Amino acid sequence: DAPIDDLAWKRSREADGTVFEFSVEPPESAHIPRVRADTLSAILAQTQAVVKRAYISAIKERKDRGTASGHADDGYLMDVVVPAAPGSFRVILEAAVSLDDPTRHPMLAPGDLTLGLKRMDEVFQSAEHPDKAREILTAHKGDLADAYIKLLGILAKRNTGFNYSWADPHMPGSRYGGVSAAVAKRLYETLSDSGANTEKHTPNG
Repeated sequence: DAPIDDLAWKRSREADGTVFEFSVEPPESAHIPRVRADTLSAILAQTQAVVKRAYISAIKERKDRGTASGHADDGYLMDVVVPAAPGSFRVILEAAVSLDDPTRHPMLAPGDLTLGLKRMDEVFQSAEHPDKAREILTAHKGDLADAYIKLLGILAKRNTGFNYSWADPHMPGSRYGGVSAAVAKRLYETLSDSGANTEKHTPNG
């Protein structure tokens, strides 16, 4: 039997299915458990790609041996699972402390990130006022509008709503924003060819 503290083993028993568990050790985790968002997303995507290729290779070998039985073409797919509210998956992000400046601390005072998040709130106002979306994004045309429209495309393609909140210790409360799946689709169809950006976007970039 597997050791009692083997997380994957215990989870596989609970879920009655295959479980793959991994950890990463980037420089930013040396003192506090954390990982850059782009690092985690890239590793997670590539891990799934490796699992996919390994799955396809194994199935092909079984077929070559004539021992293949029925199999699912998408049997390599895996889900990220954590205790969360039904129908949602919550990810919590914190301001990253610059590795180049060990004296900097994100809690000392409001900084550029807070200003950026406020700007993000502004573009998400288009989700509350879809009829004025082009007008709202005109003030942010360029990279910000492009990035927002690309996000809308991803949400639209995956029929996924997106809600967020953010806070800073120097603020009295949290700020909120988001877009439903239906509104994301409407906005993407409206904005992908609008004057807010000059290039046509697809949900995949």
